[in-house]
Amino acid sequence: MTDQAGSKPLRARLERYAQLLASPERRSAIEAWCLSDPNPVKPEATPGRGVTASRNANRQDVKDRVAFLQAERAAVLADIAIDADSVSELMERVTSRFLAIGELAETLGLSELAAKLRRATVVHTGRAERLHRFLPEAETKHDLDLDAVLARLRLCKCAT
Repeated sequence: MTDQAGSKPLRARLERYAQLLASPERRSAIEAWCLSDPNPVKPEATPGRGVTASRNANRQDVKDRVAFLQAERAAVLADIAIDADSVSELMERVTSRFLAIGELAETLGLSELAAKLRRATVVHTGRAERLHRFLPEAETKHDLDLDAVLARLRLCKCAT
């Protein structure tokens, strides 16, 4: 039984490096190499680290691992249906949770936390309202005869 190329994890630092290269953030090779350092304080990007990053990025095992991780992520994302209705529903659920947690914080006397949650709710609600600009509109189907409705409209005399 043969394993697919790149399906086995690499050594610790090279694995982290491959994961950073495969991430949706599209990091440069040197940035990914510096971030893959296991030390809490990450090293600066120097010419020597750039050479090391480039050399490691061109290794066949790293290329295979990056390709495998990207294909794996694409397969997972392909199963997720993202449309205007599902995103709007998610935004509404998040808004309701923000409001519920804010009310709980207020009830518990955590006024500073409640204020932060109110600000977060306002920001989130604004984003939710602007969301329709970025999503394709859902097709609306109706059996209403608009011409018949418009023909029955009468001018209001109260405004004269």
